[in-house]
Amino acid sequence: MNLDQIAQLNFTTGKYECIIKDASLSGMLVTGHFALVLDKFCPVYIEVNCRTSNLRFGASARVVRADENGLAIEFTSMAHDSYVALQTLLLYNAIRPLWDRG
Repeated sequence: MNLDQIAQLNFTTGKYECIIKDASLSGMLVTGHFALVLDKFCPVYIEVNCRTSNLRFGASARVVRADENGLAIEFTSMAHDSYVALQTLLLYNAIRPLWDRG
């Protein structure tokens, strides 16, 4: 899902503000330049201000791709309330939400 929303990623190597280009329940692709090592596990704190609400959630993640286009991270674990916040973000920003499938 293309969100084009600003997110804060707080890795142990630094704090980054970036644009979420794609997101799912399993991970996200963000644009920007990052000083990260591929395949490292990192704690991530994400804060998204979107049209429907402000959501904050944290997760453990693994860097699966880093190149000149941005960074792909895979969520490896997150608390239930963080999972619900991510799920809410995805549902409310879907092109065709579940309630609009008529």
